[in-house]
This record gives sequence, structure tokens and C-alpha cells, in this order.
Amino acid sequence: MLDELNERKFMKQFEKVEQGEDKSDEMEMSIAKYLTKVAEGELSKESSRRISSMLRIVDEIESVGDSCLNIARAMYRTRDNHEILTPEMKKKIREMFSLIENALDLMIENLDKHHYDVDKMAVEVLEKKINRLRNKLRKEHVSDIENDKYSYRIGTLYKDIFSESEKIGDYIYDVSMSIVESAD
Repeated sequence: MLDELNERKFMKQFEKVEQGEDKSDEMEMSIAKYLTKVAEGELSKESSRRISSMLRIVDEIESVGDSCLNIARAMYRTRDNHEILTPEMKKKIREMFSLIENALDLMIENLDKHHYDVDKMAVEVLEKKINRLRNKLRKEHVSDIENDKYSYRIGTLYKDIFSESEKIGDYIYDVSMSIVESAD
């Protein structure tokens, strides 16, 4: 969506994000209902802890979907307001998206692992990189607004995109930590 110039294709991509978020809501509810029913039976402390961990994981993954929709909405507002992200803004957003994509890949790997195989250090390193980039972008953004590099309106939409992206990083981090904590 970031580079799409064709209005019809842009709207198709936006609708795809909306549909994906709706599906993530439905999946969260289905999985949570199932896990809640399982938890009604007699469970060991370990099983109970694992179910709690799974519920947290499902909630965090659904939050990733919410944030993706929020980013898509910010991009929609950018177009709707006839605002244009600068090439530099797009470059920085792509940098954030790249870190988020790496974190998502690691999260998916971790979901396929036993809790003792999760590389907590790798998860923490990526989370710190994402936070540092967000802090850097925030600081640059304030300076750019003060120096009239771009309008306040487009600056706000830009900030919404990189801030919401950082939240995705938080949710991803929480998923991996929930996997690890499921056995503590």
C-alpha cells in the first residue's frame, strides 16, 4: 500500500487488510472459546500454565492484526487527505517494516519450538532495534516538524505508521516471551 499509485489496487489491498483483521478476530474468539472449555476440566499446574500462555499468545497475535489495520487506515487517511509521504519517510517506514518482518519470522519460528529452544536473546535484540528505530524516528520527526520539512498533517500520519509498527514489535516480543514463560 505504501507505494501503490493505482486507486483501485490500493483499495483492494486495504480491503484485504480489513478482511485479514476480521479473520484474526474470528480466530481469536474460536481459539479462546476452545481453550476456555479445555481449562474447565481438571488440569495440572503445567497444563493450566500452558493454556494461559496460549490465551496470551492468541491475544497478542490478534493485536498484531489490529495494528496492521491501524497502519492501513493511516495510509488510507494519507491518500484521502491528498497528502504524500516523502521519499525519506517511505524509506524510514520500509526500514521499520523490515525489522518488523524479521521479528515476525522469528516469532513464527518460535511458535514451532519448545519453550527451552526459544532464543530469548535474539528476540530481545530485535525488540531493542525496533524500539531504537522508533525513538530515532520520533526524535527526527519532531525536528522535521520544527524545521517545516513537511506539514503537520502528513507528519502525524507518518508518526502514526511508525509508532503503530513499533507496537507490532511489542506484540511479537510478548508472543515469544509467552512461549518461554509457559514452562516457568
